[in-house]
Amino acid sequence: MKIAILGLASAVLLSGCATDGVGRGALIGGVGGAAVSAATGNDVVKGAAVGAVAGAVIGYVVEQGKKRELYSDGNGNTYWVDDNGKRHYQN
Repeated sequence: MKIAILGLASAVLLSGCATDGVGRGALIGGVGGAAVSAATGNDVVKGAAVGAVAGAVIGYVVEQGKKRELYSDGNGNTYWVDDNGKRHYQN
């Protein structure tokens, strides 16, 4: 249980930087979970796994939240904007 809490905590803290979706959230969460586990003397692999899952979930939730912020281009089209400023048009 201790490893799960540490992995989740690190994923939550580090996934704030990972707002480009599931892949980056999982990567940062996994690295954060492994680092926190190693620093606290726990199993690094378990920490990475828990952190990756939590980071992926957080990345997905953040991405879905951005898709709800729709804008209009004045031509009847709606789109959302990712962190890099790229427009993603809705069909």
